[in-house]
Amino acid sequence: MIAKDFAVVWLVLLLIIFSVFSIYWGSLYNRRSHMKNLTLLLVDNDLQVASLPPLLGNLTRSLTQTENFRSIGKWHIYNHLQFAQKYSISSSDSTAIESKINSLVHHRKFWAAVYIPANATFSIYHAFKNPNTTANFNPNDISAPLFQIIYESARDPNAMSSLIVPALKLFGNALSSKIYSAVYTPIISQFLTSNEKISLINNAPQLLSNIPLPTYIDNLPFTNPVMIAPLQVGLIFVVILTFFQVLFFMRTHVYAARRMRQNLFPKYILYRILSAQLTYLFLSLAYCAVSAAFQIPMTKAFGNAGFVIYWMLTYLTMAAVGGANENAACFFIPLFPPMVGFWVLLWVIINVAPAFSPIVLCPAIFKYGYAFPVYNSAELTKVIFLNTWKGEMAKNIGVLVAWIVVNNLFFPFALKWFGYRITKIGASVKNHL
Repeated sequence: MIAKDFAVVWLVLLLIIFSVFSIYWGSLYNRRSHMKNLTLLLVDNDLQVASLPPLLGNLTRSLTQTENFRSIGKWHIYNHLQFAQKYSISSSDSTAIESKINSLVHHRKFWAAVYIPANATFSIYHAFKNPNTTANFNPNDISAPLFQIIYESARDPNAMSSLIVPALKLFGNALSSKIYSAVYTPIISQFLTSNEKISLINNAPQLLSNIPLPTYIDNLPFTNPVMIAPLQVGLIFVVILTFFQVLFFMRTHVYAARRMRQNLFPKYILYRILSAQLTYLFLSLAYCAVSAAFQIPMTKAFGNAGFVIYWMLTYLTMAAVGGANENAACFFIPLFPPMVGFWVLLWVIINVAPAFSPIVLCPAIFKYGYAFPVYNSAELTKVIFLNTWKGEMAKNIGVLVAWIVVNNLFFPFALKWFGYRITKIGASVKNHL
């Protein structure tokens, strides 16, 4: 009998490990192969001037089509006219073009953008042709870079630092390494006279060795590692905390049920729902206070109202995940109590698997995360802490509210099941005595 019990429990635990843990492992598996799903923007504003072709722009375009860099994302390539037409801006206004690129990255249309400014090749040619009058020319002048790589680390701090930014730096380094042969050499050999070549060597030899490097522009840098706590692991604690309140108040709920003998069910349902919401409100305040105590800034997006907004977000998150925990506890406790632990593990993992990494870098099945509480809570937290794009806040809040409504609608049925099973178990025990 004992051996059989051990065998059954081991088998169940083995099935749990393989079935539940595989969800999280699967979200991280072979991420690099999914980088092709990232949307990347290239705006090539390098123009042909007279007979001088846009060598730097052409080089950048060709590099995006190589095998190594086709796999880092889905490139959307425009020249200045195409870009201006698509987004209804002036093709001659470089400031408007740059502003639109920054806006598109911020609004999550693209994960990153590469920008080649107007007349980039011509500026190199002009410096080589007139070395005496361009002594101050610097291809790596950050105020007028020859090519820019634009992104926002705050959009997904882990994925940006571990995958996306390294890939962009590989692209930038590859581009820099080819500029001498693909841009400098043709300019010198085909577009400079012999006297101009001699003048360049005699008067500004440093120009030949000063290869343009990419200017990386991180419009929303992630600089506070403490934020990882509330952005990721803290959300696991939120799920677990809401389950604790179910266990801690079980004795109180039994006492309340005995006090409400007349017209028990409607009153008791209302009591349970209201008491849970008040508990979530208190727990969420305490949870947010921890972040405040460790000086996590909450004023970037909403000013001094940031803490209150974060508190309300955390309350919605706890109510969304906690309602599911309440219903699961009502179902599993009278049926098979050890399954409650399995439920908490499953509920944590299916929530965090698509939330702790960009869903586009996960297998397609993880798109379910868009409809789950923790993903939407994480996105809202990034808005509050890091001032990421606010355009999806209504959708994120809507998902949390929908979970709260559905859980509360289902709760009376779960409680009815709980009462039925407990009564049945009590009768069975009584019959055996």
